Amino acid sequence: MLRTHPPHHYLQIKLGKGDNIMDREEILKMAQAEKYDEQELQIKKIVVAHLNHMIREEAKSETVYVQEYCKNKGIDCYVKFVDILKKSTELKIGTEECGRRERYAFFDEISEKVGANKIAIAHNLNDNAETVLMHLLRGSGISGLGGIKPYREGKFIRPLIKCDRADIENYCEEKNLQPKFDKTNKLTQEIE
Repeated sequence: MLRTHPPHHYLQIKLGKGDNIMDREEILKMAQAEKYDEQELQIKKIVVAHLNHMIREEAKSETVYVQEYCKNKGIDCYVKFVDILKKSTELKIGTEECGRRERYAFFDEISEKVGANKIAIAHNLNDNAETVLMHLLRGSGISGLGGIKPYREGKFIRPLIKCDRADIENYCEEKNLQPKFDKTNKLTQEIE
C-alpha cells in the first residue's frame, strides 16, 4: 500500500521501452482500482519523461507518439535519446542494466529540474513475478523474494504494481485508449 504523501506533488511519469501512456485521469482511475485515491496520491501536476534506448526501429515512432500525446493533453514532456547498445558495450555491462541506470538517472534529472517529488513507474504484477523469479534464480536472499515494492526511496511509486498486464490491456481496450507496446516484452512473455 502506498503511504500518504505531503500535498502538492508533481508526478513524473516514466515512459520508455514501449510502456502504456495514459493521461492523469486514466492513471488515477487505475490507481483507484487498487485502493489508491487521488487524495492519497495528491497529484498536482503530471510531467512525462521518455527515454528512447535507440534499440528498436519502432521506438522512434513511439517517441513521436508520446510527444504528440503529451502536446495534445497539455502535459510537459521531456525526451532523451541514449544509444544503450553502445553505452552498455563501453561500460561492459548488460543492456538491461545499462538501460535501467540511464532511465533512473534521467528520471532523477527531470525530477530535479521540474521539482517533482514523486516518480511513477509503470511496473505491474507481471513485472513483479518476473523479478521474483529472476531473484530466485540468482540465489537471492529473503529480501529479494519480496519483489518490486510499490513505494521506494521516498519518491518512486508504482500505482499499477498490483494490476495484471492483461487487466491493464483490457482496461485500455474498454476505454478506447491506444497504448504502444514494446514487442520485445511480448517475446519475453511467449518464452516464459
